[in-house]
Amino acid sequence: MSVQEIHDEPAEHGLRSVPDKESTNRKFYPRGLGLMTGFKVARLEDIPPGSRKMVIADDQLVALFNVDGTIYAIDELCPHQGAPLSEGLFVGCVAICPWHGAEFDVANGKLLSRPGVRDVNANQVAIKGDDVGIELT
Repeated sequence: MSVQEIHDEPAEHGLRSVPDKESTNRKFYPRGLGLMTGFKVARLEDIPPGSRKMVIADDQLVALFNVDGTIYAIDELCPHQGAPLSEGLFVGCVAICPWHGAEFDVANGKLLSRPGVRDVNANQVAIKGDDVGIELT
């Protein structure tokens, strides 16, 4: 949900990157937690401030949004009828569904207006150098 720096040195809750042989993503593995798995999904230069991008992590579609230099990640598909949220309008921290206008807060995935039927998942984002990684929820 918020950006955290990933350090190469050992850290209780830091992330490290190792190659994933089964996909084009690189997996980010948390140190000390052992339960969550994250994925390298983009480079910072791919998502300049005020932009958005659809990425794939572990066969899941995820929408990345850059709000004034902070990267957020939510489900790509609107739960109402499956519209791609990264293709809709994006104002401040609000993603607007391109098909029917449902609004979602990109910081936490909360549904802000109908016709959406529920919140979308918000994923933790981590930055290591120029790499953007997310942990799927």
